[in-house]
Amino acid sequence: MILDLAVLRTGVLLSLMFGMRAAIACDLPAGEVATVAAVEDGETFRLRDGRTVRLAGVKAPAPPLGWKGEEPWPFVTEAKDRLAQRLPNGSKVELRFDERAEDRHGHLVAQVYVVEHEERA
Repeated sequence: MILDLAVLRTGVLLSLMFGMRAAIACDLPAGEVATVAAVEDGETFRLRDGRTVRLAGVKAPAPPLGWKGEEPWPFVTEAKDRLAQRLPNGSKVELRFDERAEDRHGHLVAQVYVVEHEERA
């Protein structure tokens, strides 16, 4: 069986994206604590206050704009499901920002840490 290079790269990206601990990333100053309302895709979620957050440094699989294929785009559902496992609705998260706190769409861009028992995990 020949493995498609794009599929292999996507699998490696997902492994790195969800397998590494946040401690490996640069540690930004303490941020704000917020509550997750819903996961939108593999790199974006909404907070209870209505703001949208995109994970800093993450590019999850997404279908091309305008794609209307019958089959789901590879790994899109898996990426969203994995983020939803890590950030279930109602979970508390700490958001840490660098100098670029928003993207061109007005979404927050942040390092995200799950808060467990008043400490980030």
